Amino acid sequence: MDDFVGKDELLRRLHHGYKEFNEGIKRLSPEQMETPGVNGKWSIKEVIAHFIAHEQFALTEIRYALAGKSYEPEETDINIFNEQAVTVRRNQSLEQIIQAWDASFRQVVTVIEELPESTFEPFGEFTRVLGDTVDGALGNNTYQHYAEHLSTIKNWISKIPKK
Repeated sequence: MDDFVGKDELLRRLHHGYKEFNEGIKRLSPEQMETPGVNGKWSIKEVIAHFIAHEQFALTEIRYALAGKSYEPEETDINIFNEQAVTVRRNQSLEQIIQAWDASFRQVVTVIEELPESTFEPFGEFTRVLGDTVDGALGNNTYQHYAEHLSTIKNWISKIPKK
């Protein structure tokens, strides 16, 4: 926990990561966004569905910690969790998934903005109950996650034949 991240810095990182991801995919057509095999067998649409599940997971962890409880998810196998995240939204349109991600991201930002400053104390009670810092719980489920997948997506984009 040497790299303490406060509320303002976390919000900056969140907005930056979200913007970078969207900038990275903005020139793609809807067909390209739904092409399987961009990230493993997933399309970009499915990657975004996966982001929503991870953001909501982190928010659930935070809500539990705010109530003084540790969150114990039913599904602990990350591969099963990820597949379920994609399966739940498989029949939604690209537009619906993009709108849902935007709403989920705004929800993350709102929750962070409303957290009391005490929740950001690296050795405070909230951090103890959460089992991590707020940034630790959110970073790998949001901005770090976006960057990880964007790298793979950019690699895929670089292989698209130029017209």
